[in-house]
Amino acid sequence: MKDCLRPALFWDVEFRTLDIDQYASFVIVRVMERGNRKEVRAIWNYFGAETIKKHLLSARSLSPKTISYFSNQFNIPRSQFRSTVISHDRISTWP
Repeated sequence: MKDCLRPALFWDVEFRTLDIDQYASFVIVRVMERGNRKEVRAIWNYFGAETIKKHLLSARSLSPKTISYFSNQFNIPRSQFRSTVISHDRISTWP
């Protein structure tokens, strides 16, 4: 499975020792946010739609583009994504 993923995608961790099952949420979110088509398909086939949906809905941080895409993919409102709720609750420190 890991041979389908680019190590550069996980620049901030030791890729050789990364256990994708133990850190499924981290891996799923990273690949869905920054992966290419091949990587997204590999993760989709490995974990399945329901697991991916569960981890994306509970992710603390997702780009609006990722939320929009998976909102359409899973046919669920954007407001169900935790990161949408968190981003609306933030108070800006900029004028």
